[in-house]
Order: sequence, then structure tokens, then C-alpha cells
Amino acid sequence: MYNKFMNSTRKITYGAMLLAILGTIMALDRYVFAMAVDELIFLLQAVIIILYACKYSLKDGFYLCFGVAALTFLFGGLMSYLYCPLAIVAGLTYSYGVIKDWGRGKLLLITIVLFVISEFILTMLVIPLFGQSVEQLYTEMQTMMEASLANLPQGYLPANFIPALLPIIYSLSIILMGAMEALMVHLLSIVLLQRFRIREIKIRPLTDLKIHPAVGYILFAPVVVSMFFNRGAAEMDNTAIVLTTLAMIGAVSLYVIGIFFISLYGRLVLRRNLVFIAVLLSLFMPILMLVVILIGFLYASGPLQRLLERRVNDHEK
Repeated sequence: MYNKFMNSTRKITYGAMLLAILGTIMALDRYVFAMAVDELIFLLQAVIIILYACKYSLKDGFYLCFGVAALTFLFGGLMSYLYCPLAIVAGLTYSYGVIKDWGRGKLLLITIVLFVISEFILTMLVIPLFGQSVEQLYTEMQTMMEASLANLPQGYLPANFIPALLPIIYSLSIILMGAMEALMVHLLSIVLLQRFRIREIKIRPLTDLKIHPAVGYILFAPVVVSMFFNRGAAEMDNTAIVLTTLAMIGAVSLYVIGIFFISLYGRLVLRRNLVFIAVLLSLFMPILMLVVILIGFLYASGPLQRLLERRVNDHEK
């Protein structure tokens, strides 16, 4: 009887501590930082639910969600109100996966799918709340893109290039945002679950992550073909739109892979953190962005993977 009472007391105390941390951060965001990070609070909410549910049970995590919702109602803003249900669903879903011993890959994949779908739904809800429509948003994006491409020669791009690709660019941005949010929750949850000795989820060493060479060629092929296909045409046809879309997906993927290789090489071989420098320079110098994409292709297709393995082995000897 005494042990049961003590366990219940510890459970309540732990939950109160987590809610106190969340409440303090939300109060600071509201009264000190003027809701500057309001739309990111849901990531912390999801992690707090995960910590509590994995330490005790999914049922206890569900009860904690009422406290999270109450704090959101007291200290949150518009974005917190919209994102709080996502934090609750994501937190409980991830906790269920951890309790059921899902693999790391399955946990991350399901979390990414959940966040991406939720981002699409929330975006469709948020846009009308700010007095806009999707068409108005596309118009603003088109204006900004036309201004950024104003220095290109006349006729360099087809007349319908920007209007045809705007929905695709917008969708890709939402997908990337949801994937990044899911990755943040995934990594932070793993680190904290291990740090507080709640659940041991081993993180696979980054050097063990292998990319099949075919993936590199599949991603790089549309990038190369799009450089020569339909060049100088007055308008883009459906084939050109599909090819350009695949090229954009390939270029973004290879850029991320290239930054990943630069990060690994800098940290494991040069003992330097090169990510910030690489991203900053490539954003301000487009030619360097192409270099990073090429590095991504060389890493994905194999040569730089083998180079990294040799250099790491040489440093370990």
C-alpha cells in the first residue's frame, strides 16, 4: 500500500514538474518575448508528453494532455491553439511506438507522415484566419520570385515557369517543414529518454548510414536533363513541368546529402564544424550551392562514401 502511494506521488510530482517547465516557457514567450516562438511551442509539448507517457503509461500520458491543453489555453496564442492538438496526437503516437518497441526508422517515418499531413491541414486553416486565400498567397510568392529572377536574360525562362511551379514549390516547402519538425521531435525525444534513463533507444552512428549508389543517379539524372530540356521554349508543357519538379526534388535532396557529407567530414576528419559556413556561403553564392549539390551526388553515388571511410579509419589508427 505504501509503495503504491509513493509511486502515485512520484507520478504526480513528475507530471507537475514537466507542466511547470512548459508553463514557465509559455509564460516567458507570452509576456517577455511577445509570442515570438508561439508556433514552436508544440514541439516542446509533444516531447513532454512523450517523456511522461514512456516513463509511466500511455494512459497517464493521455491524462497529462489535459494539463498541456489547459496551459495552452492560459498562456498560448493563436498558433498554439491550432498546433496543440498536433502536439497531443504526435506525442501519444510516438509514445505508443516507443512502448511497442517500433524501430527507429518506423518511428521517424510515421512521425514525418503525421507532421506533414498536419502541416497541410493547418496551413489550409491558418491562411483564411489571416484574411488571405491560397490564390493571394500564390500571387505574393510569384511577385517575390519574379523580383529575385529579374536579372535573368529576357526569354531565359518560359513565360509560365513560375505559375506552373508555384503549387509544387509551396507543397515541397510544407513537406520539408513537417519533416524537419518530426526530425527535431524524434532526435530530442531519443536524447532525453536516454538522458533520464526512461527508455534506451540506440542511435545508429552517422557513418553507418549508407546510401545506395542508384539513389544518387536517380536524384541527379533529372537535374542534368532539365538543364537542356525545353531550353528556350516559350512555355512549359506538362512533360517539362514534371521534369522540372523531379529536378527540384533531386537538387534539394542532393543539397541536403551534400551538407550531410560536409558535416561528417568536418566533424570526423577535420575536427571542425563546417555546416554553418557551408550553408551560409551556398545561400549567398549560388555557384557554391551547385558545388554542394555535386558533392551530394558524389557522396550518394559512392566515391565520397568510400573516401570518408578511409579518412575515418586513418584517424582511428
